[in-house]
This record gives sequence, C-alpha cells and structure tokens, in this order.
Amino acid sequence: MNFMSSGFVNDSNMILATDFYQLTMGAAYYQYNLENNIDKKNDIATFELFIRKFPRNRNYLIFAGLEQAVQYLLNARFTERIIEFLREKEVFKNIDSSFFDEYLPKFKFNVDVWAMKEGNFFFPNEPVMKVQGPIFHAQIAETYLLNVINFQTLIASKASRIKTVAPDKVLLEFGTRRSHSPLAGVYAARASYIAGFNGTSNVIADLELGINSIGTMAHSFVQKFDDELDSFNFYYKIYDKDSILLIDTYNTEIGAEKSCKFGNNIKGVRIDSGDLIEHAKKVRKILDKNGCEKVLIVA
Repeated sequence: MNFMSSGFVNDSNMILATDFYQLTMGAAYYQYNLENNIDKKNDIATFELFIRKFPRNRNYLIFAGLEQAVQYLLNARFTERIIEFLREKEVFKNIDSSFFDEYLPKFKFNVDVWAMKEGNFFFPNEPVMKVQGPIFHAQIAETYLLNVINFQTLIASKASRIKTVAPDKVLLEFGTRRSHSPLAGVYAARASYIAGFNGTSNVIADLELGINSIGTMAHSFVQKFDDELDSFNFYYKIYDKDSILLIDTYNTEIGAEKSCKFGNNIKGVRIDSGDLIEHAKKVRKILDKNGCEKVLIVA
C-alpha cells in the first residue's frame, strides 16, 4: 500500500461494510438460482433480530440504531469500483459473469422491514426487527444491521439505566475519545440521547443529528496560565454564564473555593479525577456554603 486512507465507511462503499462470507454466500445464491432457473421472487427469506437471553445483571434492553439501518437499506449500492474489486477476487472465478455485468450494477435492496420504535424496551425472544425479501438481499444486509443495532442498543440500554437512577439530573455523554472509532462516538451520542441524556461532547452529533454539544475545559487550559484563577477569569470573560470550570487540576476543594468567586453566574464546575463521589460531596458543600447552590457539578 503506497497511499494513505482514512478507511472510513461512506455512502459509496457502505455495501461492503459486511463480512466477506455474506458476499460469497450471496454469489452462490445467484449462481444456484441461475443454474436451476429459480426466480428471485420464489427465493424469499426472512431474518429476525432478537436476543435469546439477557446479558448478566440486565432485565431489559433499549432498541436503537433503526435510522442507520434504514438509511443503509435505502442507499447502499454496488458501485463500478466495488464490482471490479469483487470481480478480481479469485474466489469468484466460477460465478457467471452476468452477476457482475448485470445483477450487481442494478442492485438495490428490495425488502420489507418491520421494527419496533427506537427507545422501546425489549426482552428475550422478542424480534426487534424483521427483514423479508430475496435471500441475496436479506443475507447481504445482515452484518451491517447487526453492527449498528447491536452497538447502539448496547449504549442506549446502559444510558437508560443511568437515567433511571438519576432521573432529575443533567446527563451528558462524553465518551468520544474512548469510543472504538470516530463513527462509534457519533452513534454513542445518538444512542445516549435516545435513552434520555441531555447532550454530548461529540460535535458531529450536533451538526448532523441536532444533539446539543457541550464542553468544559481540559487541564492543559488551566496549566497554560501561571495561576489557576487566571484561567477561570479568562474563560469566564469569554463564555460568561455558559462557563463550566475544571477545578481538579491541582486541588479539587481549593479549585471549588476559587470558583465561588463567580457565584451562580457560571453553569457549573467539573471534577475529572480522584474519587468523584467523595469530591462531589465536598464540592457541593463548598458551593452551597458560598451561595452557589445553582452551580452544577459535572463529574
């Protein structure tokens, strides 16, 4: 490889966001039907997506990922580049050329889809989605649908549990830097929002999905200044009532004391290290003692 590539999935290549065996099976279906004069209308398959049992310590899951599944089914195509890529694979040498010359260029998903609404609870052996159509179509879709639904359902279900124990709190999703890809960060923001979160740190999720993006500051910002309070003063000068000050760069409780200078005129303070629960309790007392009872603690 003598070039650099992001490797990102996009509208022109997402049909290949699948396992290779889906393609080998699909080509074999085509060849079998061709040799046996079977019309695709008589080769219908039904795929159902469900779980057999709950993960450990779970008693419900939240369905998410349907929008991306439908977007894929409506738009995924075999482009000329993809067709030539597949044609050159040695494994397809026994597949009739009409597969590449006629079938794939005209391919678009022709399936019926039944699904529950995103955000719904579901339980074992309860189908959350059913896809029915020519077996080639239903087979090719399997991997992509499992990918987007499994991941977003995972995140939405966890986020729902958090929302259940903190129903009146402002809940923010800040997981992009730890997600397994940039796209996973967007999907995590979306799934968390479906489950009831109030915002995200992910800016693409705001631009493309309208989920409010929110942020604070990093320790590097505080460390740029000779004095911690100087960093707070400058940040407040720019962001005023939207300021959320990071108070744990040096000493969390001392940082909290310094933040009280701004009264209830800032949105909140953030704790990013140490025993978050213990620090939060101490900081809450400091804020309330100094008349800053409206200031949020982000941890």
